[in-house]
Amino acid sequence: VHSLQAGFDPALMPSGLKQMLGFAADGLPPAALAGLAIASQKRAFGIDVRVAAPSGLRYRRKAIVALLRQPERPFAILAWQRGDDFVMGERVATPCFELRPF
Repeated sequence: VHSLQAGFDPALMPSGLKQMLGFAADGLPPAALAGLAIASQKRAFGIDVRVAAPSGLRYRRKAIVALLRQPERPFAILAWQRGDDFVMGERVATPCFELRPF
């Protein structure tokens, strides 16, 4: 959604969405969507933070952040919202990129 391109990257789509849209078993999009398939530059990321305190207090925020790679503005928050209720589950932290000097 926030790729800033005029299409979507099938490589980043969940398999359930591909199936719903009629993608072939080899991953090719249906003819109606073929012209919209574009490789993502992977400059926008979703962040979903969930916190559950022993007291029962729960907090969730979601954000879409774009890497701008500009010294005066290295990133921009494209979307920021309060998350829905959730089940905490196990702790997961997955690094998606490494910050380096410009």
